[in-house]
Amino acid sequence: MARTIIFKAIEQCNANCIYCDVIQKQITHRMNFDLLKTVYRRIDEFLIKYPYESIDFLWHGGEVCLLGADYFRTAMALAREICKTTYDRINYSVQSNLTAINQDIIDVFMEMGMKDIGTSYDLFPEIRGMGQNRDATKYNEMFYKGLSLLRANNMLGSVIYVVHKKSLDKPLEIFHHLSNLFYDSSIQFNIIHIYGEDKYDLSITDEQFAHFLGEVFTEWWKYRYTYPQMSSFRDYYYAILNGQFISTCNKKGSCANRWLYIDPFGEAKHCCEGDYGHPGYGTIQENTLEELYTHSYRDHISTRQYTLPRNECKGCRFWGVCNGGCPWGSKVTQNDFSLPHNCESTKIFLEQYFEPVTGLKFDFKPFI
Repeated sequence: MARTIIFKAIEQCNANCIYCDVIQKQITHRMNFDLLKTVYRRIDEFLIKYPYESIDFLWHGGEVCLLGADYFRTAMALAREICKTTYDRINYSVQSNLTAINQDIIDVFMEMGMKDIGTSYDLFPEIRGMGQNRDATKYNEMFYKGLSLLRANNMLGSVIYVVHKKSLDKPLEIFHHLSNLFYDSSIQFNIIHIYGEDKYDLSITDEQFAHFLGEVFTEWWKYRYTYPQMSSFRDYYYAILNGQFISTCNKKGSCANRWLYIDPFGEAKHCCEGDYGHPGYGTIQENTLEELYTHSYRDHISTRQYTLPRNECKGCRFWGVCNGGCPWGSKVTQNDFSLPHNCESTKIFLEQYFEPVTGLKFDFKPFI
């Protein structure tokens, strides 16, 4: 079984995206190497104790490439030194905006075994940019240079597009733009999450998100063998074919004891969503990975997989491909782990678009 560590050695970012709060946090601290050694010692002792486990180690930020190639080289050297017998069970991945990447960093990433880089993109100029004035031209120049570097090294750049209010009038234009830009990669659509004041009026409803997905899906399905992979749709299709749904984390329903987020100071939380209203699990300095993965607060998350099928989600034929949605999304938006999250978008999309277009039918009711 694989456990995930979302590893934020840095929260600083060189960009200024309109829906991101990293700039507002103004945290420039980077994890020092003494603390990084502690992280790897904790990983090593966990993997030694549990020989059938592995760690999916996701470098995250901020913008991780601001750490520089030497930081990653030192991290890899520390991992090999400390995790002598367990190193091959640490699987690295990375999320980057690509604007600070260079050949040296790519070389280290490849040495770590990475074959693709997760990134994000937006074609609206006012959404992503550099500096206080959010210079989109400069951002895109740096982004395209980074993407070209990936291609020159035969690395892929799977992309997440965050759907916001400005996206709603141009679903097919956005889809075709992304398909041309990421023709050799995987594309995923996520609904925008804004916690607190919606200063720029970007929030959308579950229903709006579902119709956005539906328009794109109807187009994608016609030429699905020539368009790029769409993880937002592929997982539903394979679920019916194989009888098992493999999804992104927010619909898995199995994150309770598998996910861990570590910030530059060693503070441990559940995941990135845990930034908002999470009490924390303690620190990596004072707790083992086993203690952090089994913290009692996680019971709130695991319990909902028992209560939801008996209450709000009882008899729902989409349960097996939704699992009540993201537990932390439920906690942050409704202050209650026991309620479903973003379920309406899943139901509308599958009932009004996926099933009529494909002729396939879902029947994934909960087993209780």
